[in-house]
Amino acid sequence: MLMKNRVFHLLILLLLQALASTAQKSGEQIFTTTCVACHSIGKGKVVGPDLVNVGERRSQSWLIRFIRSSQA
Repeated sequence: MLMKNRVFHLLILLLLQALASTAQKSGEQIFTTTCVACHSIGKGKVVGPDLVNVGERRSQSWLIRFIRSSQA
């Protein structure tokens, strides 16, 4: 019984890790396909501003609102 619990917990942990990895790749893919034409990260201004250290310049809530709707 103890072995089954350990295997179950291991499977849950592996599933959570896979989901987290997928979310990260999705974010990278979104940036690469949507943002990189106008923004860089640490390579200077392209069309839009360089996004290096943007989290130090703006709050997380501001960034989320702006990313969801930059025109709002």
